[in-house]
Parts: sequence; C-alpha cells; structure tokens
Amino acid sequence: EEDGGIRTDAFLQVDGCPDLFAAGDVASFPYFRTGERARVEHWNAAMQQGRVAARNMLGRKQAYREIPFFTTLLFNRTLRYTGHAPQFDDLIVEGDMERLEFLAYFVEKGRVEAVLSMGRDPLASVMGCALKHDLMPDAVQLRMGSANSEAICDRVRVRSLSRIPDKTEQERPMVSRA
Repeated sequence: EEDGGIRTDAFLQVDGCPDLFAAGDVASFPYFRTGERARVEHWNAAMQQGRVAARNMLGRKQAYREIPFFTTLLFNRTLRYTGHAPQFDDLIVEGDMERLEFLAYFVEKGRVEAVLSMGRDPLASVMGCALKHDLMPDAVQLRMGSANSEAICDRVRVRSLSRIPDKTEQERPMVSRA
C-alpha cells in the first residue's frame, strides 16, 4: 500500500500470498462495517488480529470483525474512542462538553461509525458493542431525541439477554494440562 501497509483480505491473509498473513500496525484490511480499507495502529488491534491470523493459519477461516478503540487521558479525564470514522459528515454531541461529560457520535451518510466519550466511561464499551452488532440508531433518531445513549444501552442489553450464540461463537472446551 502507499502508506506502507500490507494489503490483506478479511482473514488477514496477504493478497496474492496464500501462505502469508499480516496483523498489527502493518495490516491493511477491509473494515467489516464499511468494506473500506483500514489500518489500526494500536496494541489491542494487533493482539486481536494476531489471534485471528493464527486461527486462520490453522484453517479456521475466521474474518477479522472487531471494532477498533483507544483510550487516553486529557485534562485528567479519560477519553475513549470506539469505531472507525476516517471521514465523517456530521457530529452529534450528547451531554455537556464544557463539563467534559459527553458522547460524540461520528456520522457518515446518516450512519454512526464511531463514538467518542469523555467522563462517561462505561458507555464506550457499550457503544462498541452496538457498533459491532449494528444496534446504533441513525443520525436522524439521535438528532430528534428519539434515541440516545440510554436507548442504545437498552438495545445492547436486550440483545445480550436474548442472544443464543451460533455454532462458530460457542466456547471451545478447555484442554486440561496434567
């Protein structure tokens, strides 16, 4: 790639090299929510991608379908970003920016692609889950007030209570070490 990345498919297999996989800072992969190429240069993404690449080396055929996130401190407050929005055409803020307690929804073409939180720490992981499972309201609902972070939390809660994992998501039996 022009930016120095290594182009992979959704399984982190290097394009044109069936026996080669890339993960971490160098992996340029199709982001599952948009299909657009993405590189996430963060230690957590590298660990997630490494596990997926290893499974695929073993023949599992598991697509990389994680929501990127990062956390940092700013003005002695935790700032959390989840999602991937290299471009956005709308920004919707819920909360009080002056008090540094808010959520900012990054919207592209009416769809929330990322969320930034400050002073509302538990919500960042819930927003990541909502993004991953397509539970986010659209921009119109957020702007009109017919949906907010509380409604999103309810959607995630309902999904987690009613969810039956499919065959590929069930836990594998642990191997005991004697």
